[in-house]
Amino acid sequence: MTHPTETVRRTIQEQLKPIQEREEKLELELETTRVVRRQLTDALKALDASDKRTDKRNRSSKPCCTKDVVATACQGVLENHAVTRDQLESWLKKHLKAKGYSLAGFRLRFSEVLQSDFVTVSSDGLVRRKVVNEPVDNQSRGATEPLKPVNDSVQS
Repeated sequence: MTHPTETVRRTIQEQLKPIQEREEKLELELETTRVVRRQLTDALKALDASDKRTDKRNRSSKPCCTKDVVATACQGVLENHAVTRDQLESWLKKHLKAKGYSLAGFRLRFSEVLQSDFVTVSSDGLVRRKVVNEPVDNQSRGATEPLKPVNDSVQS
């Protein structure tokens, strides 16, 4: 004879076994669902990040400064004056930004102009326009009309 509590114990264990199996199955399914959710969330974050990068690239519609643009702007300042390198750089940045140019690559273009045959830089840091035998009229120069400085702080 078995003890009555032993019979109750077996009955409860028999009822508990399918519940434990179902719980294990549901936990596995839940973990699988969480993994898939994490993967999808990461994929959305990656898409959002790439959208933001392309938005930033497409946002700038300003043209970049070219060597010719910087040289033409220098021509207006250096037509009758000599200015320090720092004054010229500062004025050019303000002027080109006001004209709607992006300053990306400006430093390189500015250094190219300073090393060109267009200007000379003295040992004391003054930048002057090189004097060459110039044609009398502006049309034969092939350049646009020189730009004039915005304020008197650039003049010597």
